[in-house]
Amino acid sequence: MRRSAEEMARLGAETRDPVLLIGALTTMLGAGATLAADDPWDAARYLALLQDISAARGGRYDDQIARLTGGFRGTASGPSRYDIALAPGERASFVLTVVQGENAIIEARLKRGSDGGDIDLEVLGPDGQVLAADRGPASGIPGIGVYAEFRPANCQDVTVALVNVGAARARLALIAPPALDQDCER
Repeated sequence: MRRSAEEMARLGAETRDPVLLIGALTTMLGAGATLAADDPWDAARYLALLQDISAARGGRYDDQIARLTGGFRGTASGPSRYDIALAPGERASFVLTVVQGENAIIEARLKRGSDGGDIDLEVLGPDGQVLAADRGPASGIPGIGVYAEFRPANCQDVTVALVNVGAARARLALIAPPALDQDCER
C-alpha cells in the first residue's frame, strides 16, 4: 500500500495532479508516514506541493489539506511507529504481536542526514527462529529501506531486531501497520 502511495505521489508531483497527491498523502499518512521535514516518506514535500497547487487555484483543496494535517496518530487502528537513532554497531529490538492469517509488514527507512548508516532487519519468532529478514549492503541505506513481510500461522509475539552495520549514526523510522483484525484469541 505504501509503495503504491509513493508511486502515486511521485506521479501526482510530476503531473501536478492534486487528486493523486491527496490520495497518496491520505494513504501514506494512514500507513505511518508523518509530515515531519525529515520523515523518509517525503509526505511533507508532497503536502507543500499540494498547498501550492491549492493556493494557485483559489484554495480549492484547502478542506482536503486541513483533513490531511489534522493527523492520523493516536487512533486504535493507526500504525505502530518507532523513531530511533543507532550508532554504528548499535542494536535495538522491539516486541510486536502479530495476528494469524494476515500479512505482517515491518518497514524501516533512514531519515535524511543518515549518510553512512546501514540498517539490517530481522524478525524473530518466540523461539528465536528468523521469520523474515532484510540484510546486506543493498538495503537499509539512504533512499532504500529495509522491508520484511510474512504471514504468521498463529497469533504470536515477535521480536523486531535492528542493527546499524554502517559507519555512521543512523536515524530511522520503523513502521508496522496494524492488523485488520485486532483480536488475538490464544
